[in-house]
Amino acid sequence: MSDGLLSGTIAMSLPRIDLTCWSDPTGTFEARAAAATALDKACASVGFFYIHMPGLAEASDRLLQRCREFHGLRYC
Repeated sequence: MSDGLLSGTIAMSLPRIDLTCWSDPTGTFEARAAAATALDKACASVGFFYIHMPGLAEASDRLLQRCREFHGLRYC
């Protein structure tokens, strides 16, 4: 039995949006505008999407770690 969400048509139909131009200092206005348009279209038409951006996984790991640290603090 195959999980369609992970390996079937649902996962394959989600748009993959490359946001590398936002983290690249040489990213052009045109590239950023195209990425923003693709993001807007994905939100409006599908509601879900994959994001490709170098360093995003590491940044989200750091954010989750900071959240754990914050919520682990004792109240005054």
